[in-house]
Amino acid sequence: ILGEYYLEQKHLQTANVYLFEALTMGDEAAGKLIMDSLDITDTEMRQLADYGVKEAAFQIGEKLYHAIDDHIQFEEDCLKYLHIAASKKDLDSITLLGKISYEKYKDLNGVVDTKEAEKALHYYLIAAKLGATYAKINETLGFLYYDLKNYRDAINYCEKAKTAQANYLLGRIYELGLGCASDENKALKYYEKSINAGHTEAQVAYEKLNAKIEERKKKTVVQENKSYSSYTSYSGYYTSYYSGW
Repeated sequence: ILGEYYLEQKHLQTANVYLFEALTMGDEAAGKLIMDSLDITDTEMRQLADYGVKEAAFQIGEKLYHAIDDHIQFEEDCLKYLHIAASKKDLDSITLLGKISYEKYKDLNGVVDTKEAEKALHYYLIAAKLGATYAKINETLGFLYYDLKNYRDAINYCEKAKTAQANYLLGRIYELGLGCASDENKALKYYEKSINAGHTEAQVAYEKLNAKIEERKKKTVVQENKSYSSYTSYSGYYTSYYSGW
């Protein structure tokens, strides 16, 4: 209350002192008020984060995340602050933790690190449970389940996502019959949806599958014609032989 009073009186330094003291005694609202109303240093921002102000913790974690490529040693602190915010059910922090593991779970050769994949899955499922239902999260969950060979859940989340990438993956699943009966017509429909959204890989997959189906049809027609021709020839021989007798 003293901090709020001095804020109203524009005595910002005094307000800062009282609000920080309130924060150290467990009043997180005081920390949020500091963030919203006062110009603070990076050190003070870290103090806010260390005392559990989720907005401050997320800001620091996100800033460190963007610097990890140049300074790998920042990763530990990045994860620390994101976990502080995540423990307060901060959706942005939970999603970013999922993204960090997602970016590491598969190498350039497509080899899956199961541990990182499961961590990413864990965070994204929490995000979904807290209400993050936007398409990208559902798409990501679909791909994670696919790489973990849980095809039924992959289908479920890809169908929820309805993105170009999700429809492409559904096409592959139904074409190959992964966790379901193979259904080439269904695969073509999903590829087509993905193509309409501009997915180039889906275009290639559609053309290959369609060509495969057409080739199979041609072979069937040829085999049927051969069978018919053989039967007709035999019938003619039989008629001729019988008449001669």
